[in-house]
Amino acid sequence: MSDDETLTHVNVFPGLDVNDYYDLKEMLGDGAFSKVYLAESRNESGGYCAVKIIDKEELNKDEDKMFLVDKEIEIMSQLDHPHIVRLYEVYESKTEVCLVMELAKGGELFDKLLEEGCLSETVAARIITQVLEAVHDLHSRRIVHRDLKPENILFYNNTHASKVLVVDFGLSEYEEELNKESPVCGTATYLAPEVIAQTESNRAQDLWSAGVITYIMLCGYPPFFKESGDKSETKLLRMIVRGKYKFHENFWSHISEEAKHFVSRLMCADPRLRLSVEEALCHPWIVKNRTWNYKDSWLCIVIQSLMYILIFTAVLSLYFIMLTGYFDMQDHLLSRLFQTKDVALNICHSIVSGLETVCTSSLFKLSSMFTFNS
Repeated sequence: MSDDETLTHVNVFPGLDVNDYYDLKEMLGDGAFSKVYLAESRNESGGYCAVKIIDKEELNKDEDKMFLVDKEIEIMSQLDHPHIVRLYEVYESKTEVCLVMELAKGGELFDKLLEEGCLSETVAARIITQVLEAVHDLHSRRIVHRDLKPENILFYNNTHASKVLVVDFGLSEYEEELNKESPVCGTATYLAPEVIAQTESNRAQDLWSAGVITYIMLCGYPPFFKESGDKSETKLLRMIVRGKYKFHENFWSHISEEAKHFVSRLMCADPRLRLSVEEALCHPWIVKNRTWNYKDSWLCIVIQSLMYILIFTAVLSLYFIMLTGYFDMQDHLLSRLFQTKDVALNICHSIVSGLETVCTSSLFKLSSMFTFNS
């Protein structure tokens, strides 16, 4: 793929200073050789984004690693998916490379787990479904993320039903470039057994990581962990390679068998037997929890708003009826009240008719989906 074809929606500005175009504010996070800042466009008030600043000197301290940044930019420039963070612009100077990216204001999944401990099956399934949809897009382009973990899954905003974004493609690679001798990289807890043992390295490692993330979301702790006094990760890595883990009764007794089966099919030590991303998205646990959620839907909001309006109208009507004892307008008011009732009934009838149409269409689509899956 040529550079022109790759960078179709990303603007690259060599030799320009990002500070001339963006006001860098608070730091959102930092890594070994980069920092991420909240930034506001100087040309558009309220135009917020995230700017990742990569220090070239720090990056190349031991050896020239600019190829990693070039690969990250090349890969991100190809991606345009609702659950993958978008790269907008690239600024490069003699000392740093700056990536201007989509802003996710809701924080990391990691922080949410620290705060809540574990998540309900419905919430966990909704989050991992979005992660898998992002992975599906990556794998369709023969890209392997290689560093999926709660720290790299961000909530778009602070709402209850916020979508999530997969971020950080610094370790991502094209699948054809991977082999069993590829360097082991990533966070130990989420590494797949075959990657550690260096027997294989392909897209299947992303599915293992997704299984580990799901395990943690459901129970609040990782499937493999080292002792508090053990500074080395050798024992941890050995446990992962063996692939033996448990669903401890004290923490998993309330979790459905479908959820456990989903995790076990992703956390399968043999990558050949592990679910593909397409199979994972069709797993019964995912399909069951993907069904329409009334409380989070626009229909719930509309009906609640209508109920508030009707209650307000009824209270206001009763208030005016009470006032009719002081004014000679009872007949006129009652006439107006009946007209209001007719209008409200017509509105309700229209809503019911619309619901029938939506439900009929949804049932037809659901029937078609099950017919396709069967």
